[in-house]
Amino acid sequence: MSPETMSTVVNYLKLERKVGAYRAARESKKEMEAFYERAVRTVAGSDPSQIAFADSASRAWNMALYGMKFEKGDRIVTLSSEFGTNLLSLFYRASQVGASVVVIRADETGGFDINDLAKEVEKGARVVAISHAAAQSSIVNPVKQIGQIAKRNGALYVVDGCQAVGQIPVDVKSIRCDAYTATGRKWLRGPRGTGFLYVNPSSQLKAEQIDLSAADFVLNNKTRAAGVKVRKDARQFELWERSVAGMLGLSSAMDEFLKKKVSSINRRISAYANRIRKEVSANDNLNLLGQAKSESGVVGFYARDARKEKLLLEKFEKEGIEISIMHDWDCPLYFPRTGVTSIFRLSPHYYTPESSIDAACEVISKA
Repeated sequence: MSPETMSTVVNYLKLERKVGAYRAARESKKEMEAFYERAVRTVAGSDPSQIAFADSASRAWNMALYGMKFEKGDRIVTLSSEFGTNLLSLFYRASQVGASVVVIRADETGGFDINDLAKEVEKGARVVAISHAAAQSSIVNPVKQIGQIAKRNGALYVVDGCQAVGQIPVDVKSIRCDAYTATGRKWLRGPRGTGFLYVNPSSQLKAEQIDLSAADFVLNNKTRAAGVKVRKDARQFELWERSVAGMLGLSSAMDEFLKKKVSSINRRISAYANRIRKEVSANDNLNLLGQAKSESGVVGFYARDARKEKLLLEKFEKEGIEISIMHDWDCPLYFPRTGVTSIFRLSPHYYTPESSIDAACEVISKA
């Protein structure tokens, strides 16, 4: 998180403490509206009304999934490289409505047969649900090509952009998705507990849950409730209660992002990540996940000898290198079944100093 974004969050909380939550929100209405304008520009949408604030990409994913109408026998097509939370949501939702989930197998490089996916969609698919970029490796899926397949066959198309937005150029119009999700706390460098959902206005998505933020009572001439009128835009998926501080913090982070060229950001990130991936590929003790060259900044790999995992983690920590560990529940249908217990993940950003890349490569070379 940048100093500017942190100041935005802290200053709002100070205002809230001074004047109270309701008044602080009223006085920040203009800034809150700017969030929607910046979010729709971040994913190259058409109008701020296509954006709903969410507390995470996972929440946005579920908002979209539960906003789709299913019937018994419907089919959901996805990939084995999907993030664990996304898969859980798909399988659980399918069990609720009598649908089935068709999983297209991806290998360790992320490669899968696009023709197999097309055939399954052509058989009849209610939804195609995939990630733009994987969480555990350098996989970047062909979202535009998949979008063409989905639309050609009348399937709804939802894309998880959690690991894409902020590092990879995103254009929801060319992807042709019905919904696209994003988080604030990763590549956008916003606060945790923030994200958003893009909803294509031509989609068939309808909010499963509503409150006064999304709907109004319709009263008859005796002032009795005669129905409920739900708003038509993406904000039907929002709830009235939210972290305004977090919302404004994410808005600030997106403002910083939009002032830079995403192509320049991606060029720097991928150069750093590709250098690290090259080092991993050269070490016979390690196994790279995904492609050696990718536009994603996510570097995923594992130690071929699980007994060396703890020592490798200690070496990274000793050098002060931030590294995250992923387990089988994070990518249950993709996780290597060779006895390993951990996937190591490095995610250099454009502001990462060259010295940190040098240090990471040094640890990897001696692993």
